[in-house]
Amino acid sequence: MSAPLLIFIHGPVAGRRVPLDADEITVGRTDQNDLALDDPQVSRTHAIFMRRGGVMVLEDLGSHNGTYVNEERLHGVRQLHHGDRISIGLSRILFEDQSLVQDDTTQVSDPSAFSAVAFTQRQLQVLRLVARGLSNKQIGERLFVSERTVKAYLSSIFEKLQVQKRSAAVASALRLGLIDMPREGETDV
Repeated sequence: MSAPLLIFIHGPVAGRRVPLDADEITVGRTDQNDLALDDPQVSRTHAIFMRRGGVMVLEDLGSHNGTYVNEERLHGVRQLHHGDRISIGLSRILFEDQSLVQDDTTQVSDPSAFSAVAFTQRQLQVLRLVARGLSNKQIGERLFVSERTVKAYLSSIFEKLQVQKRSAAVASALRLGLIDMPREGETDV
């Protein structure tokens, strides 16, 4: 089984892939850390990734600018899940742990309209973000994928829902109960 992985999407070391193969990995600005980030927004010793009981957790070590998981500031130890988005200073990081990936399909509850059509969790995320009025570019930034990838998700969604427009896809998804109507000010995926 492969070790969990940090994929740096944005920041001073964008493109870097760091396996979390030790029980503890410190992150900070100085070379004394296991993972040094040359970034003035990162504290000397900023955060620590730890393997505890077979799962990876992340803890902010009292950094000045904070550590964020899925745009939420850490205030203690937090267990990481496959696909979590981590922000440390200017770095935007995707956490991948293939051992946590489960079957991510959702069956449509109306088989008479769509026989055996399944939507992945990612397709449902894209649908939710479309319902909130985000552009393809904004969706890509939110999900750490390219705009082209978002278009591919939308093409597949349109085909499954048998529609040709974003508004029709949202209407169909709402009618089928795949997504809920976004509440005022709601920003999570």
